[in-house]
Amino acid sequence: METPLGRTAADALAIPVIDLYVHAWDLGVAIGVTVEIPTDLIDYAHSYIDPLPEDLVRGDDRAFAPQTRAPAGATPTERFIAWTGRQLPQ
Repeated sequence: METPLGRTAADALAIPVIDLYVHAWDLGVAIGVTVEIPTDLIDYAHSYIDPLPEDLVRGDDRAFAPQTRAPAGATPTERFIAWTGRQLPQ
């Protein structure tokens, strides 16, 4: 199996696995619950996504929007969420 992330089933499932955590954060924001994403998942996401070309990862029809800015003193989760292109709550 050939995917942009690699050749294994684990490679093909990387984006859906990462999405589960990102959407858990989205839901948490929507209902007012703080969701912290484990740092090992953040590292996992970066290990798969960082080597890919930006145009493959970011854009209107891609997995992530352009990266947003995390505030000074942001938590690892806040930095990761900004990296995915989401706006952090004010």
